Amino acid sequence: MLKSITAASDRLVQRYLPDAFLFAIILTIIVFVLGLVFTGSSPVDMVEYWGQGFWDLLAFAMQMSLIVITGYILANTPFVKGILTKISNMLTRLVKQLF
Repeated sequence: MLKSITAASDRLVQRYLPDAFLFAIILTIIVFVLGLVFTGSSPVDMVEYWGQGFWDLLAFAMQMSLIVITGYILANTPFVKGILTKISNMLTRLVKQLF
């Protein structure tokens, strides 16, 4: 039953939820227009602000990438993998008992 609900939800989201890139473009346009209206900045200023902010976010993105990569490597070590397997088995038994 849970598998069919999950599959139906997945099909619904795949069909109707737009790509994340579209949200990024729309929000960029909204912020650009609001920046022009409320700050009195010129379009060139707004593009410069966006460019400067992008490179600041790049450092943050690299830090998050390192966290994901090192977390994956750590989770695949035999010691941690054994602990995660035990925790997963305990939670699976608990959920089966509850439902």
